[in-house]
Amino acid sequence: MMMLKIVVVSTVEMTSSTVSVMSNQQNNNPYPESLLYTGVGSRTTPEPILKLMEFIGSVMTSQGLVLRSGSSTAADRAFELGASKYANEFTKPHIYLPYPGYERSSSWLSQPSQQALDGAETMIPHWDTLTLSQRLLEASKLHQVGGYYLNTPSRFMICWTPNGSLVPTVSTTIKAAEYLNIPILNLGLDHTDNFIEDWINQYL
Repeated sequence: MMMLKIVVVSTVEMTSSTVSVMSNQQNNNPYPESLLYTGVGSRTTPEPILKLMEFIGSVMTSQGLVLRSGSSTAADRAFELGASKYANEFTKPHIYLPYPGYERSSSWLSQPSQQALDGAETMIPHWDTLTLSQRLLEASKLHQVGGYYLNTPSRFMICWTPNGSLVPTVSTTIKAAEYLNIPILNLGLDHTDNFIEDWINQYL
């Protein structure tokens, strides 16, 4: 089992950032003051990685970091399950849904903004072929990295895609994170346990 260091942190969400998913601003520095991170991944994430995601989620919450995710099966659920173990009113996961009741989730964050819809449209070439529910799903992914108002970028993102590839179910989230220069750890790449441990510890 990897060892993640323990620190004491505040549990108040950063509100001072003015960088939005659809702004023209670029910031070469990640957002070290942010206590929110994004945890997502493909629906085909293998079981050992799901267990790792659940473990990471629990450690992050115990250190005061707040998960942002969706409620899709596999990776999203694993992060949420782990993050919910030690959550309190300040560290409860922020689960962004495309519409109420998606995947039987009770999260109230279930209405993507028009700004998120506009942003998702610029990232998806085949936007015109998507149904309304598909568009809402893609728009919700911008909130998963930018927050409710799209102006509080996550500190980092952890995900899994096959061999680190840009698969359709996660591509919008990854593109939005890359646009905002949010550091991404893709567990689908051939990383050693030590590399994963060191990567995560730099943000704790």
